[in-house]
Amino acid sequence: MLKQSVNQNQFLNRSFQDPAEIIVLSETTDTVMSIQEAHDLVRSQDDINTPYLRDLISGITRLVENARGEAITSKVYRAIYYSVFDGILLANAPIVSIDSVVTLEQGVSTAISSDDYFLQGIATKAVVFKNPLTDAIVQVDYTAGYTTVPADLKALIKSELQFMFKEKTSSMEFMNYLSKMKKKAQGTAPQLYSI
Repeated sequence: MLKQSVNQNQFLNRSFQDPAEIIVLSETTDTVMSIQEAHDLVRSQDDINTPYLRDLISGITRLVENARGEAITSKVYRAIYYSVFDGILLANAPIVSIDSVVTLEQGVSTAISSDDYFLQGIATKAVVFKNPLTDAIVQVDYTAGYTTVPADLKALIKSELQFMFKEKTSSMEFMNYLSKMKKKAQGTAPQLYSI
């Protein structure tokens, strides 16, 4: 929640830390499309194709997420930041909620109250500390991902699924293709919100 009482312009010249580590604590079992949708899309009702389609949906979705820096399906992340002073940048937009912010020192975690920071940014969020920390290690648990996958992302994944299924690529060919697609997608990724 953005604190309206704070003059945010006073924080514009501060430095913001990128995460040193990010792990996925949990994720929904939702996918961009159902297996039945995938079967219909590629015009195959043969159950033998189900595992391959499931792998294609998952692989292409992960590729698009990594290339764009977004969480397409809902996930809970834990991010660790070292040497934090002014604030931190949260990865994998869109950010839905911040579940906890703590400092870690010699095995002891200390919660940072939501009154001691505010969020800045639109899709990409920065957590701005009202009072700079002193070279702290910060751990943030947060939820990110779309509640409804945008039509353009869903169309991209469907298009790639059709192509990959039509080509019936082997696992090695699929991995090579994903690598090429990742490089291609990185050029179209949106710019991060600058502070």
